[in-house]
This record gives sequence, structure tokens and C-alpha cells, in this order.
Amino acid sequence: MRNNWANPTLTLNTTDYVDSSIGRTITANAVLTMLGTLTVEGKGTFLCNYSPVALNGKDAYSGAITVQQPATFAINAGKYPTTGATTVNSGATLKVAQSGTVALGGDLSLQDSAVLGFNYTGRSEPVLALEGKTVTFAEGATTNVTVRITAADGVRAHSGRNVLTTGGKFADATVTLEAGAPKWVKGVSVENGEIVLEAKPAGTVIICR
Repeated sequence: MRNNWANPTLTLNTTDYVDSSIGRTITANAVLTMLGTLTVEGKGTFLCNYSPVALNGKDAYSGAITVQQPATFAINAGKYPTTGATTVNSGATLKVAQSGTVALGGDLSLQDSAVLGFNYTGRSEPVLALEGKTVTFAEGATTNVTVRITAADGVRAHSGRNVLTTGGKFADATVTLEAGAPKWVKGVSVENGEIVLEAKPAGTVIICR
């Protein structure tokens, strides 16, 4: 998508065009070459599977991205969508779609009750890396971040402590585990500003008294 107008906006609606009860997944394998603001809305998912490349000496997309409730903006490991800021509104989701690390190209703004999703596709953690980035929360509100844990069939985390975010940005946030997490998920917490998942041991646990 190429857009050279002054301050353009582009909206991607992830709700099915024919059946408005269905959310679809829109996968971007190619670079967005545009300016302005990209808004993701609807009941489905926009999946980023690319990283901006240099275009005439500049990043191909450096604009802002806003995710509206109830849409999901998912990013595959090793990819990043923009050097601009990402805003996740209340009830909307920013998701690390695979095991591995997603390092946002720009700053992150989380509104109260925004959702961070982490999808296990292997034993390694899906990680949102925020070193060098500014994370802002809803002004004047105690920010509650909902953590959604999903996993591919038959996949579980390694037992014990799984670090889901890096950069120490969540010291002022309260995190809540969304209902419906896999049975091996013991809970989530904030430790030294990081969101951490505790996974139960695999197999049979014998308790000696």
C-alpha cells in the first residue's frame, strides 16, 4: 500500500464483510509504504509478518498504529511493523504471535484494560522487548493490563519462570490473567517491571510430607 498524501489515514476492518459476526485474519507479508496513521479495527486480527525496509533512505512505514476494541494486532517473532508509536486502546489486543522476540520499532501506549497476548508455538517464550522504548499508560488511571496466554496444540511452556516482557516498563501496571489460559499456566505477575508467567511442572508431581 503506497500513500503519499499529507497526513493520510488508513483503516483496516478485520470483520467479515458478509457475516459481521465473524472476525478474519489479515496477514501482511509485504511492506506498507505509506505515511500517516494506520488503524486496526473489527472483530479479527491484523498479523504483521514483515519489517520496514529502507525506501529512498527512509523507513518504508514510520507512521502511528492504533488498535481499536475488539481488534487484535499480532506480530510474528523477529518482525516489527513501524518505527512509529503503537497505541492499544481499552479492550484491544497487541499480541506476540509466536514463540520468540518481538521488538517494537517505536514507543507503546496502553490504555486502561488493554490486552497483551502471548502465543506459545514452542517451549521458548513469546517475548515483547521494550528496551529503549517509552511505554505510557492511560493518564490519571491505574492501568490494568490483561494478559492473554494461548498455545498451539500440544505446546506448553518450560516449567517455572517465563519472562514475557523485557525493558522493565510495567512497574506501575497491574496485570490480570485472562480466563481460559492453558492448564499449565500457574499465573502472571510483575517482577522488577517485567511481566512474568509461572508455568506448572510437566508430568506427575509427587509431594513428600
